[in-house]
Amino acid sequence: GEELEASYIISRIRGILPGIVEEKAAPTGAFGTISSDVYSFTGMMREQLYEKKEEGNDDDLKELAVLYSLYRDKKALADEAAGYSDVEDKLSDDATLAAQKGLFVQSVSKLEEYAGCEYKYFLNYMLRLRERDSYQLDQMQFGNVMHGALEKVFRKMDEKDPKDTYLNWVQADDAALSAKMKEAIDTEFRAMSDELLSPEGEIIAEGRNRYIMKNIYELGDRTIKNLGMQIRGGEMSPRFYENKFNQRDDFASTSIAVPGVAGNVKLEGKIDRVDILDKGDTIYLRVIDYKTGNKDFSYSDLFYGKQLQLTVYLSVMVEKVKKIYKNLGRDVKVVPVGMYYNPVKDPYVEKPDSLDEEAIEKAIRRELRLKGLTGEEPEYQEMQEKGITDPERRLEGPADILGMDFYSKAYKGNPPGSPKGTHVLVNEDDFENIESFAGVKIKELAGDMLKGSIRRNPFTDGRNKTCDFCKYNDICRFDQVNRGDRAVYIKSDDEKAFQTISNIGGAAKNSGKVE
Repeated sequence: GEELEASYIISRIRGILPGIVEEKAAPTGAFGTISSDVYSFTGMMREQLYEKKEEGNDDDLKELAVLYSLYRDKKALADEAAGYSDVEDKLSDDATLAAQKGLFVQSVSKLEEYAGCEYKYFLNYMLRLRERDSYQLDQMQFGNVMHGALEKVFRKMDEKDPKDTYLNWVQADDAALSAKMKEAIDTEFRAMSDELLSPEGEIIAEGRNRYIMKNIYELGDRTIKNLGMQIRGGEMSPRFYENKFNQRDDFASTSIAVPGVAGNVKLEGKIDRVDILDKGDTIYLRVIDYKTGNKDFSYSDLFYGKQLQLTVYLSVMVEKVKKIYKNLGRDVKVVPVGMYYNPVKDPYVEKPDSLDEEAIEKAIRRELRLKGLTGEEPEYQEMQEKGITDPERRLEGPADILGMDFYSKAYKGNPPGSPKGTHVLVNEDDFENIESFAGVKIKELAGDMLKGSIRRNPFTDGRNKTCDFCKYNDICRFDQVNRGDRAVYIKSDDEKAFQTISNIGGAAKNSGKVE
């Protein structure tokens, strides 16, 4: 079947009515109809045949037969229920051994998916079940077009000297960036099909594809202008684009030893963008991951293994950049100053009281700020957003580039001008502890994977759960109503998660190894 997607209308309603209270109906069984009675009967039948068969007797079977006779016209449904058995939580020993060879190389995104639901990972990457072919542009293609176009623009702006690259961005106005982005998106669409664009670059696709393509062009235009503003507003220069790492790279952060297993698990991935600032003996560095949906950094999600990418990418690039400069004859210190999700979206915002276009644009760009962790040193903040450490500036309102809001007056021990949120500013020890914790979590996930664990363990925050829009619902049959399945409840407590991450990561770092 096709993967379910949340209606885009929902996000629009949220944007128009930001104060609306959302409620999610809990799944409940239906009773009192012919259909519901059949389901109730088949559920009882399954319980008798499978869950209580060892304690059944002839009287039970006779009673079941009588009830069954009342539903002769529903025999197929009853037979299907009788033949249904629950899925296993673990692969057999033979299957585990057979699968292990293909599990020793893992992308970080796949590990995140395994953390979100082991059974979904099993169906997607081990059984390789795929949706039926579609000739429509889908969400993945949407993301691929944007990533590919952005890479092309950044490579066109790139120079051998990072300072010259930065100068190119400073000198490029919005019109020039828009033209480059339009050309890059054209190239991406032409590579997909010759039935999407005319030779002159006009959209000739029809229906849904035409609508999506127009949205991509509009989104690309907004995105490149916003990225240009972010780069001009700081001092860091884009340096690495769609940078890959794999099992052939000799990085300590990508080779994970798993207890009881011969050989290390090797990580691979692709980092959207890395910016640097060369200060002679020190190279300052930040990693950026483009996200076409809504994505905020969360210590709670990191704790559960659902947000490992930024942390692993940061570790990899610190090692890689140091190695690159060493090969150039420079022994430099590489200092991380930030790791961020960069929203690639066209947000809906609450309309300001004023109709001033500048105010509206500012509100939109506020939704497109970098989301993640920033080095707490004032110097690190300034190199990413000029003027942001000025106390008077902080009292004027939120940051324009970094995803920080500030208290306008003292609040619960926080002085005016201090950032809101949970540890959005972190020191060098914090970065190291977070990186060490990610290694611990990866080792845990890889260990479960290599042991053949394929539990159906989706997460829920009380409103949404991992499997709400999962394409494997019909196979998995995760059912909270009729079978009592339960999702893993995540309580979003970033402060508690941060402390736990710091303790576990700090212990692993101090021991000199990831345990």
